Amino acid sequence: MTSQASEQSRVKGTGNTLPSRSESYSIPSDERLTPDKEASTVQKVNEGLFGKFLPRTQTLVDMANRTLPSIILKRKSIREAADEIDKTITELNLAVDIDDYRLLPGGHWIPLSCNPRWKVAIVVPFRNRFHHLPIFLRHIVPLLKRQKLEFSIFIAEQRNDERFNRAMLMNVGFVEALNFTNYDCVVFHDIDQLAINVKNYFGCDNMPRHFISGEAIWEWKLYYEDLFGGVTGLTKQQFYDINGLPNIYWGWGGEDDEFANRVKAKDLKRSRPKGEIGYFDSIVHERNESSPFNEARFCLLGNIGQRRTTDGVSNLRYEQPTIELHPLYTNISVNIQKLPWNPRWKRC
Repeated sequence: MTSQASEQSRVKGTGNTLPSRSESYSIPSDERLTPDKEASTVQKVNEGLFGKFLPRTQTLVDMANRTLPSIILKRKSIREAADEIDKTITELNLAVDIDDYRLLPGGHWIPLSCNPRWKVAIVVPFRNRFHHLPIFLRHIVPLLKRQKLEFSIFIAEQRNDERFNRAMLMNVGFVEALNFTNYDCVVFHDIDQLAINVKNYFGCDNMPRHFISGEAIWEWKLYYEDLFGGVTGLTKQQFYDINGLPNIYWGWGGEDDEFANRVKAKDLKRSRPKGEIGYFDSIVHERNESSPFNEARFCLLGNIGQRRTTDGVSNLRYEQPTIELHPLYTNISVNIQKLPWNPRWKRC
């Protein structure tokens, strides 16, 4: 990965397999995904997923990275008239066919055996979870390929030592992903979440959608019923309609609840898979890897109405990110900073 994200398990109480103590857990074997949470590297994952196609894939990725700065510069100069980045990469003949998929540098998979109904961007807010990244990629890529989706994976990396701002990174990932391809929807996916049922469909149906109905660490239940975090999807238009996510949550907590509130305020009905279809396992991490609590979160949540239309995609500003293509993902490394405080908002 670029910048900090160059390549540098158990689930609590469950071990590496699904819990046998849960008698209600009965996903048929052809639908069940057993997460492999053993430590690995991105290179080893590439070798496992690409096999004999890896040398050719890596060559095309390297060529695309050399061309990418000029593509981005051209897009900035002609703006609305610019082609999507992936269209330009395709015209340069930098795609490789692997089994029944065509792969563009940066982890954009296009099925060859069918006309995909949806184009899906998976946006992952990220900082310092280097050991989680290969586990996540090893799990999610085969899942999405089995669902015959056209999809790409974007790692939105915070490139500074400020408190982690998950929501702002999701906004950045959304905006930058649409420069590559005109996706139908975006799934915001925490890197430690691993779906365990192939029927948990990541297409753009029934959105807004919260993909989790139960977690291993919560005894296959939700932490609370209105939870709208972890793995969440919206169509492109829905995300614009709710003005994206708030940019002012620095540190852990609060942004998911405001996310849910914005969806409800627009009378958008959230969907969720039922029962075992929406079960997720997770990769635990040490406490010192977590972002500090956001002490202002309760004050911010108490004044959501003031900011819905003025804090989000509408006021998003950030430095030009460093973008690097990899075989399985596109890394968007960005130095996000606090935005000016609107005097109409209550200061927290």
